[in-house]
Amino acid sequence: GSGILSLCSAKLWLNSQIIAGDIDDEAIIVTDGNAKNNQLESQIKSYVSDGYKHEAIKNNAPYDMILCNILANPLIAFAPDLANHLKSNGYCILSGFIDAQVDDVISAHEQQGLKLIKLYSLDNWRAALMQKVN
Repeated sequence: GSGILSLCSAKLWLNSQIIAGDIDDEAIIVTDGNAKNNQLESQIKSYVSDGYKHEAIKNNAPYDMILCNILANPLIAFAPDLANHLKSNGYCILSGFIDAQVDDVISAHEQQGLKLIKLYSLDNWRAALMQKVN
């Protein structure tokens, strides 16, 4: 964890406030350092959290966009929490899964009221843009 999704989001959306979470406290230390090195520390707040459990993550919901770069099984397990933390008509980008896992990852999120907008491919890796439609 380097905080790359947070850093890119902050650079792309200059007036955004980013909340980042990771289960690894070393990843949070690195994220905070990278945010400072890129003069983005005022935009990015990062927390050690198992999914959506940290109070700051819960208290700032619902979100316009949620970005997840984790493996298929955690993506599937967190699908209900993602839907609960995402605004109606909000978007999520899911990545970190392979072609053989596409149906399971997409289905888990569709069951929560999200719709697949576009599936991206790079070699065997996949990423999905989805929107909450309920």
